[in-house]
Amino acid sequence: YGQSFTHARDLRKLLGLNETSDRVEGAKTPVIQLLRMPKGASTHLSITGRALAGCSHPGYPCCIKKHDGEMCPKEGLFCGWVKNCVGHGSLHEPTSSLAKITQLRNPAERLLSGFFYWESVHNKHHKGCATWQCFTEYLSDMRVRNGPMTKMLLGRYVYHNSKVKPGEVEIAKQNLCRLAWFGMLDMPLASKLLLYEQDPFNRLQPHPVVFDLPPDDGSIVIESHHLRKNINSTYDDFVKGDYIDKGGLELIVSLNEYEFDLYAFSWGLFCARIRESGLLQYADKFESAHHFDECLKSKYDVPAKDYCPQDR
Repeated sequence: YGQSFTHARDLRKLLGLNETSDRVEGAKTPVIQLLRMPKGASTHLSITGRALAGCSHPGYPCCIKKHDGEMCPKEGLFCGWVKNCVGHGSLHEPTSSLAKITQLRNPAERLLSGFFYWESVHNKHHKGCATWQCFTEYLSDMRVRNGPMTKMLLGRYVYHNSKVKPGEVEIAKQNLCRLAWFGMLDMPLASKLLLYEQDPFNRLQPHPVVFDLPPDDGSIVIESHHLRKNINSTYDDFVKGDYIDKGGLELIVSLNEYEFDLYAFSWGLFCARIRESGLLQYADKFESAHHFDECLKSKYDVPAKDYCPQDR
């Protein structure tokens, strides 16, 4: 009481790191680590991570122009202050002091989106094919369907050709508890508000880019054509046709027991943190409770310590 403090502009300032070259100093001293799940809005997570870290050109994701081509909006966007700012690196040191963040997407939606992403390792074997047969062949690939998010939290490459073993999902849950923050893609605003309730981000000034607003320097946020989204008639026809008629969701669930177990746990922990943060009461005061609909359900009236007993 009686003491005043000023929130830092970003993690780099919070940690007292000198403002030097991102490529030199940042490569030696990352201030945040990203767990970028493929087809889980990983580009947006990169944008968020760069803004929180204090990288130059906020509003853009990390990328390397000569490697990413037209998908990289401009030069100089690689930022060494952010570990795993590009690629899909896994969680190798869950107990280290480095702030780690991720966001989770419904596994069925993520796999369905990956089926229509005909690049890299997502679905290169069925390029241009949107039939039910191609979809079932895609799901038979152990790399894409056997717990990639679980593997990432276990420290394995997300597309490692191995099965998640019994008991390992419990380790993944423990490691999720250790992250500084994770968000749920189905509740974007609630996730971003929760970010600034979690340590160390509660000691930062809210960054407009995190809330999809233009940065303070007046530059624009990344243009939509640089984001990888499935919005076309082929995607819509498949989702509204064979996917529903032939039980696509049921098939995905049957093949991804561990991934859905982890996802359900994530919702429980997320909503427990939302409830304990006071955001529900704040939202209700300003008639914004609709942004928190899922967490209003009685099944989530469970304290966070019940999900993360190691934090007691």
